[in-house]
Amino acid sequence: EYDYGHNLDMEHAIIKIPGMSYQPPLLGSKQLLNFTATSLPGIGGYLMAASALAGLIAIFLAPRSTKRSTGVKTNENTVQKSGSNPVAKPSVGV
Repeated sequence: EYDYGHNLDMEHAIIKIPGMSYQPPLLGSKQLLNFTATSLPGIGGYLMAASALAGLIAIFLAPRSTKRSTGVKTNENTVQKSGSNPVAKPSVGV
């Protein structure tokens, strides 16, 4: 980007102003002689910023679990442990 406005052919330039080079602004506005150069993000920049913000919000709002459960309750009478077959609980009194 720097080379774009500073590597000029001063020998063949129509208007020669000592010390004047064209450095367009990355963001914002800048007065260059008799015109104003303005550079603002387009829709893609706004969408990129919104998606980054949504990602950060999702990271902070995600449920944090410090202890992992070893059993998964599949129904009232069966408990399944990791790496084992379901085991039926004995029924109480009939």
